[in-house]
Amino acid sequence: MGKLKYFLGIEIAQSSFGVALSQRKYALDILEETGMLDCKPVDTPMDPNVKLIPGQGAFRRS
Repeated sequence: MGKLKYFLGIEIAQSSFGVALSQRKYALDILEETGMLDCKPVDTPMDPNVKLIPGQGAFRRS
């Protein structure tokens, strides 16, 4: 039957060091389906130096 390569959208790579699991193909499929395959990636969606304090912020319930 051979080595397992994909299972439920998860890529499986086996080596003498162990097993590596990746959802890269799944993520690419989602980006393609939503028309975002050519979007510009960013490392951090917000300023990493912002200190978040519970109970404070711009979010308010109406």
